[in-house]
Amino acid sequence: MKKPIRIYFICIQNRCRSQIAEAYAKHFGGSNVIVHSAGLEAGEIHPFTLQVMKEEGIDLRGHVSKPIDHQLFMRANVVVKLCEQVKERCPSIPYGIQNVQWDIPDPLPSGNVVDVRAARNEIKRHVLELLTQLNVLKADHGESAIDAELDEWAGMFRLLGDKTRLHLVSLLRERELCVCELVDVLQTSQPNISQHLRKLKDAGWISERKQGQWVYYSLNIENQPHLGAILRLWPKVSVNPGLARIGDASSCG
Repeated sequence: MKKPIRIYFICIQNRCRSQIAEAYAKHFGGSNVIVHSAGLEAGEIHPFTLQVMKEEGIDLRGHVSKPIDHQLFMRANVVVKLCEQVKERCPSIPYGIQNVQWDIPDPLPSGNVVDVRAARNEIKRHVLELLTQLNVLKADHGESAIDAELDEWAGMFRLLGDKTRLHLVSLLRERELCVCELVDVLQTSQPNISQHLRKLKDAGWISERKQGQWVYYSLNIENQPHLGAILRLWPKVSVNPGLARIGDASSCG
């Protein structure tokens, strides 16, 4: 059974070019590809991006600009950089990952939707050429898509197959917490908590924020639809005595 090709599109802010490329690759590659996009910097999807893709019958409402995810980057079969600036600042492409460079100027500074439309058409051509080269254009391999989705479910259930991680997810769903607060609530060692947090972070389930010498963790499941569906049935821990004990004040420091 042939596995889907994983493609990662990268530009500066993930608000136009890489979003368009991702949308076209999913549209024309179907179940034969697993596609993501990201930017080197934070940004917001531009209204012109939504407009020109709507003209193509592709609705990007609900999509968000994303920074580079190291895990997705390392798992990609193909990394496509859509501009020269990314070539200079992008992480090094490991051996075995196909490195593709498209130098497509950012059309947004002109403030003219015509320029965005022209960039869209150029990206569409590039995407069709890439998918043809990869032999995944308009192919329907339903079993490959199902197998890939089952892999995602299996990985999720492996992570959830531990009571401590289940509790961590429940706590972080309620509020942002630091390691020492989690140690206080769960009454376990800091190395044990840190080990479980690392696994959840590697899976992309949690985000971290530094404040001074402390690191705070929060649940990040925006791109985890399977986990989101399960959490809707998840028991709440907002009345957990440990959370009540630490209240709103941080245990750190």
